[in-house]
Amino acid sequence: MLGLDDVTVRDHCQKVASLLSPVGAPGAPFADVRLIVFCAVPGTASATLSGLLRTGAIANSRRHFRAAAMKDLIAARGLKTYDQYVRAVVETATRRGIFAVECDWLQFAPLYAFGAYDAYFRSARYIYVTRGDLLEEVLARNTPKAEAGERRADFDNIRREMLALVRAQNSWERFFGSEGIAPLRLRSEEIEAEPAEVVRRVAEYAGTRAPAELKLETPSVHQTAPAAEQRRTIYIKRALQRRRRFTEQLVGSGPI
Repeated sequence: MLGLDDVTVRDHCQKVASLLSPVGAPGAPFADVRLIVFCAVPGTASATLSGLLRTGAIANSRRHFRAAAMKDLIAARGLKTYDQYVRAVVETATRRGIFAVECDWLQFAPLYAFGAYDAYFRSARYIYVTRGDLLEEVLARNTPKAEAGERRADFDNIRREMLALVRAQNSWERFFGSEGIAPLRLRSEEIEAEPAEVVRRVAEYAGTRAPAELKLETPSVHQTAPAAEQRRTIYIKRALQRRRRFTEQLVGSGPI
């Protein structure tokens, strides 16, 4: 998913456009509402952070721009344009003067393409959650292969998922660079290790204060199972073998 030029992104924008017309004059900027965007990457703790903000009474952060979640509000309000939907969801989901939304690049792309970013979200504050060890994340989410003969497929699956995570990060990084945005950057490991401290930092960044006594549910810590560690070893070994074969082919010592 690279910017707005990727086929998947274009298809999603067309899907949203089939629900709501992308053409429509924007309304006035939201008065006294601070807009917060949690820039999600698959496999990170952005959803955990959104949940912490809700339980800490900071903001009602949810995935308000999922296409599947848009239909109820569209029907209830009789909405016709994408701008009308944006205004309706901000008005209904704002808490304590803060509208917070969690979205991956696919969900944010219509905001960017249909004018809502320029009209409302250019002044928003962006919080970007990533994970330090992408391989660990992929290994934790991947289903181990039972048969030794499937190790090649396992290696290819892991590599494919790592590439998808890198592309997801690249889409956000391109957006930040193009628009001159310096987001608040957080690591999933920070959220898992010190949730209360992170919530306080986010609240301060959003221009508000967290309650003196935060009652938060401790997020589940991202742990690597022994099977995942074994697969990490196999993955690294196979990557080394492929690199050596590439070098051998390059110098004419044998096929790759």
